[in-house]
Amino acid sequence: MKVYRIAKKNFAKDLTGEGARLYGGRWNFIGDTMLYTASNVALAALEVVVNMQFVNIPSDYKIVVIEIPDILKVYSMEMDADINWTKNITISQYFGQQWLNSKVSLLAEVSSVIVPIDKNILINPLHPDFSKVKIIDVQDFNFDKRLIK
Repeated sequence: MKVYRIAKKNFAKDLTGEGARLYGGRWNFIGDTMLYTASNVALAALEVVVNMQFVNIPSDYKIVVIEIPDILKVYSMEMDADINWTKNITISQYFGQQWLNSKVSLLAEVSSVIVPIDKNILINPLHPDFSKVKIIDVQDFNFDKRLIK
């Protein structure tokens, strides 16, 4: 399986999940280590753009292609449709924390809030199988200037 991550140049090869630990995210509380990736490049770009306010288009980003053996179990985190988990981030953070702590799998597949039909792939850097996660390519990534109209 290949997954994608867009990160600033200085952090492109950092797979520790340290940024998520320091700042938290949709699926983790501050203090919980997690690596966020996407199932495709377009979704990875949208996930970056939705969390930024561009004044100028940044030029210091990289697309990171990560390979994970297909034999590894992927936990599918399905949220109850009756709960508005997209508006209440604490609910998804709780689910993410439970998954991280259980170490039931290296990977968790979650629906993107931006494009629910697409999937984000969460990676637990503290899982025993994490050594099987490999960066196979890093390239410059340029955001389209039309994104800041």
